[in-house]
Amino acid sequence: KTSNRCAGTSTLVLCVNPVIVICRSLVRPQHRRSHADPEGGVKTPLTFGGTKVTNDFRDLIEAAYQRSRNTLGWRFLYSPERTLCGARVAFIGLNPGGSTEDDTHGRYAMDSGSAYSNESWAGYAPGESSLQRQVLALFKKLDIKPEHVLAGNLVPFRSPDWRSLKDRKASVQFGMELWVEALRSAKPSIVITMGTQATRIVAELLGVESLTKQHIGWGRVAAYSARYDGGWLIGLPHLSRFGVITRPQSSEALEKLLSLSAS
Repeated sequence: KTSNRCAGTSTLVLCVNPVIVICRSLVRPQHRRSHADPEGGVKTPLTFGGTKVTNDFRDLIEAAYQRSRNTLGWRFLYSPERTLCGARVAFIGLNPGGSTEDDTHGRYAMDSGSAYSNESWAGYAPGESSLQRQVLALFKKLDIKPEHVLAGNLVPFRSPDWRSLKDRKASVQFGMELWVEALRSAKPSIVITMGTQATRIVAELLGVESLTKQHIGWGRVAAYSARYDGGWLIGLPHLSRFGVITRPQSSEALEKLLSLSAS
């Protein structure tokens, strides 16, 4: 049986066998298969403004997390769950960092608002950490409210750094599989990634064959762009290290890069 996450969208296609099989492309229906409920039933949906959203992702993430042998918790969305049912912009980072979970932060999704504006990170006031300020400035340039962006982690499992992520290959496969369905459901016309690894992986899952390098006024630091079926992929450097969004020397190049989404 199948289970629709959002009214009028495709069915859930995550392959959740103990050995994860990746559903590669947003446009390859021959790979689609539903395992939304191991018993063959359909999950009870949540409702946002008349649009039904199942809670399948939460269960799938928890099961994959347990298989992965990671032990520092997980986090999926920095936005409300309803953004899975439609969002003009998606913003995807690699995986949650740090070594502990904050009980005051959303794990699966935000109840309301955006983690980039509403949460206190690294001892700063809500929305005031350097990364949050960069991301909020980006959303402002895109003329979109933070809570309307489908924002989250490609790989939901937390690790202090990328190298210390356990079972990395399977974790990446699971994250790709998860976001194939999330992006199919939300249908963003702009997908923005943060960091080289996230850009490379998301390009693959979107079926992008080549990325165009874009200089952004910071020496050899670059961004990337590519068309995909349905919109533009824009790959930015990690904004916690390279604050290009508010950097005057990067302003002209960045405006040109972001203007691609309007073409």
